[in-house]
Amino acid sequence: MHYSAEFECTDNIIEFIHPDNLRSTYHLNCIELVSVEASYTPADLVNAVITCAQEGKFSTSIQLFFAYSVFGVFYQLRVEDTTALGATSVLNSEIFYSLTEAEVVGIRGAMTELADENGELFKQTCRILSKLGKPNYTPYYMLAHGLDAFDWKCGEMRYLEKTELLEKLLDVDESDIWHQGLHEINKCPE
Repeated sequence: MHYSAEFECTDNIIEFIHPDNLRSTYHLNCIELVSVEASYTPADLVNAVITCAQEGKFSTSIQLFFAYSVFGVFYQLRVEDTTALGATSVLNSEIFYSLTEAEVVGIRGAMTELADENGELFKQTCRILSKLGKPNYTPYYMLAHGLDAFDWKCGEMRYLEKTELLEKLLDVDESDIWHQGLHEINKCPE
């Protein structure tokens, strides 16, 4: 995964990486879902998901994964640049490439348990996220992932500043988008 602001040139292929691409603000170890704050981005939560799985806390890990997925959907519905939407897929890959085969099996077991909409793990996860409410951060980690994070003029490239990235968010009803992501897409009961 790339976090640098430099570019690499290999075999005539140039890869530009925005300095805020997939950047986390908080470095989290394994935490309980009730400790998640609305200011944590999926880029922040990815390490917590991995750490919990590595500690064998698979139910906690999958709850955090669900939380970051719901947070990710919230902003996927608000980001104009469709190429930026792959940010959560890259984070998903980071999780599963970081785990051993046994840890992936453990996560899958917890995922099966969480997928039961009548099960206590799913209901508990939904209750906690409903109480927490919608995210309250600017998704620079996602905005900087897309092609619109760069400005090309006269063959020169520059990274957009955070204020310019912010202009790439769609003006939508956040409460409606939160409801859609939590209840309609992820099926949490109301």
